[in-house]
Amino acid sequence: MSASRPRAQQPDRLMRYRFDSAAQARQHVHVLERRQLLFFPDPFLDVRDGRPVLLELCFLHSEQTMVARGAVQSIETGALRGAWLELYGTRLFEGMQIACGTPRRSHRRLPGDLLVRTEQPGRGGAVARLADISAGGARLVSAGGRWIEGAEIVITELTGGPTLRGLVLRASEGDLSVQFQRDDATTRRGAIKLVELAVRRWADARETRHPGACGCMRGGALYEPLLPRAAYRQVEGLG
Repeated sequence: MSASRPRAQQPDRLMRYRFDSAAQARQHVHVLERRQLLFFPDPFLDVRDGRPVLLELCFLHSEQTMVARGAVQSIETGALRGAWLELYGTRLFEGMQIACGTPRRSHRRLPGDLLVRTEQPGRGGAVARLADISAGGARLVSAGGRWIEGAEIVITELTGGPTLRGLVLRASEGDLSVQFQRDDATTRRGAIKLVELAVRRWADARETRHPGACGCMRGGALYEPLLPRAAYRQVEGLG
């Protein structure tokens, strides 16, 4: 009998949750020690416990969104069906506020979630994550090295492809806002290609909206099930 093969890692399940505001979304993120749990209401959600997810948070009066990485913590099959998600990252609330407060851009940004190589001319390169992308620019996270506003930057997909050139507009703790050099034909084509890739990828995202019956902004009860017992047990185990 042949040895069993290890189970392949499941791909991220793309999900989208639409809220009216960042304040409304904050009401539904439960912080237990260092863990952040959010209930995704959807009676037909096709996920299992432990499935990695990418959750796009959208807001009513903003074209900008934010994406949080996480995993399915547990499935709810009672009267309120859906899944409890554990969201990773230490700047979740800050990201919500930024997404709601960002002025309108000439180009809408889309979630990218792509590993790229970043370089400064004359210096070594580093791997970063392209968090979102538009025809005019991008946002990078976890970009190593020292970056300053106005610095030139070269971005290349790890899997190959055209080189994108731009300027760093803002730099803070490895998070970079980049404006592409639109006069560079290769950069224009490369940016459009990445935008089209993001559109195709997120077209199949499972989407839900904040329940209209929820009393979270009126001082009432949240329209969601009780926190799963497993979450409390895991927190107790940290002590």
